[in-house]
Amino acid sequence: MMFIALQRVAIAPMLIALMVLIMLASGAIYQAQCGEVPDRLVQRFPPPPDLTDANADAEFASGAASA
Repeated sequence: MMFIALQRVAIAPMLIALMVLIMLASGAIYQAQCGEVPDRLVQRFPPPPDLTDANADAEFASGAASA
Protein backbone atom coordinates (compact mmCIF):
# COMPACT_ATOMS: atom_id res chain seq x y z
CA MET A 1 0.00 0.00 0.00
CA MET A 2 2.82 2.41 0.87
CA PHE A 3 4.61 1.57 -2.40
CA ILE A 4 1.56 2.59 -4.44
CA ALA A 5 1.28 5.91 -2.55
CA LEU A 6 4.97 6.71 -3.08
CA GLN A 7 4.75 5.74 -6.70
CA ARG A 8 1.90 8.19 -7.32
CA VAL A 9 3.70 11.00 -5.49
CA ALA A 10 6.86 10.40 -7.55
CA ILE A 11 4.98 10.70 -10.86
CA ALA A 12 3.85 14.32 -10.27
CA PRO A 13 7.33 15.97 -10.31
CA MET A 14 8.28 13.98 -13.37
CA LEU A 15 5.17 15.14 -15.24
CA ILE A 16 5.76 18.76 -14.23
CA ALA A 17 9.37 18.57 -15.43
CA LEU A 18 8.21 17.01 -18.69
CA MET A 19 5.70 19.82 -19.26
CA VAL A 20 8.39 22.44 -18.63
CA LEU A 21 10.75 20.76 -21.09
CA ILE A 22 8.03 20.56 -23.74
CA MET A 23 7.28 24.28 -23.36
CA LEU A 24 10.98 25.21 -23.61
CA ALA A 25 11.45 23.03 -26.68
CA SER A 26 8.38 24.41 -28.44
CA GLY A 27 9.56 27.97 -27.76
CA ALA A 28 12.97 27.17 -29.23
CA ILE A 29 11.40 25.59 -32.31
CA TYR A 30 9.20 28.66 -32.81
CA GLN A 31 12.20 31.00 -32.59
CA ALA A 32 14.14 28.84 -35.05
CA GLN A 33 11.26 28.91 -37.54
CA CYS A 34 11.08 32.72 -37.29
CA GLY A 35 14.85 32.99 -37.72
CA GLU A 36 15.27 34.71 -34.35
CA VAL A 37 18.47 34.44 -32.34
CA PRO A 38 18.54 35.50 -28.68
CA ASP A 39 20.76 38.53 -27.98
CA ARG A 40 22.74 36.55 -25.40
CA LEU A 41 23.80 34.04 -28.06
CA VAL A 42 24.80 36.78 -30.48
CA GLN A 43 27.01 38.33 -27.79
CA ARG A 44 28.55 34.99 -26.90
CA PHE A 45 28.99 33.77 -30.49
CA PRO A 46 29.33 36.82 -32.78
CA PRO A 47 28.69 36.40 -36.50
CA PRO A 48 31.68 35.69 -38.75
CA PRO A 49 33.66 38.74 -39.94
CA ASP A 50 32.75 38.17 -43.60
CA LEU A 51 29.07 38.67 -42.77
CA THR A 52 28.58 42.44 -42.91
CA ASP A 53 25.61 44.65 -42.18
CA ALA A 54 25.32 45.42 -45.89
CA ASN A 55 24.62 41.75 -46.61
CA ALA A 56 22.03 41.59 -43.83
CA ASP A 57 20.36 44.79 -45.09
CA ALA A 58 20.23 43.40 -48.62
CA GLU A 59 18.61 40.18 -47.41
CA PHE A 60 16.10 42.11 -45.31
CA ALA A 61 15.21 44.41 -48.21
CA SER A 62 14.63 41.46 -50.54
CA GLY A 63 12.18 39.93 -48.07
CA ALA A 64 14.27 36.83 -47.33
CA ALA A 65 14.51 37.64 -43.63
CA SER A 66 10.81 38.45 -43.19
CA ALA A 67 9.51 35.03 -44.27
